[in-house]
Amino acid sequence: VSLKKFVKFDEAFFCGTEVEVHPIGRVNGVRIGNGRDGEVASRIKDYYSQIVHGEVGKYRKWLTVVK
Repeated sequence: VSLKKFVKFDEAFFCGTEVEVHPIGRVNGVRIGNGRDGEVASRIKDYYSQIVHGEVGKYRKWLTVVK
């Protein structure tokens, strides 16, 4: 995607083990959407949090409990 198109998105976010789900608020000084978590990012962020805290049964096998 070109930068010209990217800055017109309603929202954008990074996703990974370090940042989990983190909004991209600006690119080259241009605000993306409202510059904060959008609806989609918020939903993914909440679900991701539920998964990593063992609250979603079908993904518990992905986790290793460390005590």
